[in-house]
Amino acid sequence: NVYVTAGRMHHSDLLMKILLEAQKQCLSIHSKKVVVVHSFADGPYNRSSFHLAGEVDCVTDVATSIAITATNELETTRDQVELERSRHPFVGMVDHIAVMPLYSAGGDESECSANPTEMSPTGKAARAIGKRLEEVGVRVYYYGDAHADKKPLARVRREETNFFKTEILDDEQGVPIKVKKGSATIGAPKSFVENFNIRLTSNCDIKMAKSLTRFIRERDDGLLGVEALTLPYSNNRYEVAANLLQLDKTSSKDILVRVDKWVDDNIQNSHFSNSNDIIEKCYRVGTTSQQCLSVMNQCQSLARQKFHDDEVATRFKHYLNQPELPAVS
Repeated sequence: NVYVTAGRMHHSDLLMKILLEAQKQCLSIHSKKVVVVHSFADGPYNRSSFHLAGEVDCVTDVATSIAITATNELETTRDQVELERSRHPFVGMVDHIAVMPLYSAGGDESECSANPTEMSPTGKAARAIGKRLEEVGVRVYYYGDAHADKKPLARVRREETNFFKTEILDDEQGVPIKVKKGSATIGAPKSFVENFNIRLTSNCDIKMAKSLTRFIRERDDGLLGVEALTLPYSNNRYEVAANLLQLDKTSSKDILVRVDKWVDDNIQNSHFSNSNDIIEKCYRVGTTSQQCLSVMNQCQSLARQKFHDDEVATRFKHYLNQPELPAVS
């Protein structure tokens, strides 16, 4: 997965170019089974993502091409006010690249090295991508199996980068930091990570949003393997963005059950009458491992892969053309 700090309408031409070039590159090495499974853009967060699946060397090449193009060509000075009010934290223009194994959510780590001191194939791939970005001047922060001490992403972000200081709701209330092209976090989680967001209605203030964040994340006695962050979204709404790090312990269904309990508690103790007063939308961001494997299986022929590519491009264009709503005031 490649995450880029650009996702608004004025970025659409270049982001579409990046997607179409990646798809063309995948088609040119079709026999190696690599495909863009999904691509997504979110205007209020000013963020886009490109989700690849395939043989590790091919994924490495395509992900590197996406990252280098984004680094070299996306504007960092235009509309600086918009960049400063981006509601998703970041470390650079290419904010994050995650190389993840597609083994089952049950935790089969057969793709990992039998020797805990030896780097896994995904860790080596993340290192290869990082090395090529370092060669063009990007400052890379490694994490997971690509890090010498296997340091997890959250710790790297907090201890080595300004990631949390670019997020308006950080406890330190830091001043927004201008986006820089030359930084990226790149790594390899030990298993597939899913992202799941809960968007609250404009009836919910920041205090409520933060209470939901604490209710679901592991560090506050919530669900195992869940990291969560409170983010201002748009039109006076907030989101809780969750990373599911241990899918064999906690799934998106478990998140929904936990959210339902939180909603019930708030209905009982407030003026809200039903869940629609509180929750606007719960949705997965990105892909699942099963979705990646399914798309790879479907794209056995060039014709099927081209059909899939057209669908991905059409959806991505739709995401990019969504109106940009006012941010939380």
